[in-house]
Amino acid sequence: MRLLAFDGRMGASGDMLLGALVAAGADPSVLSPVEDALDVTYRVHEVDKNGILATKVDVLLAEADGGD
Repeated sequence: MRLLAFDGRMGASGDMLLGALVAAGADPSVLSPVEDALDVTYRVHEVDKNGILATKVDVLLAEADGGD
């Protein structure tokens, strides 16, 4: 059994949390039902910032038609 403890008192953005979970071994395909239910797409990729590798999850929203 795997156990994950998360202390969210200091806050974390959703994309940062998703990236950390995927980097820890979560299967990104579990996001498919969310993509089907909402008008969003997820892009998972690795980034290198100053020699530090990280898993980044971009949450892409569909373009809204007109309106302010």
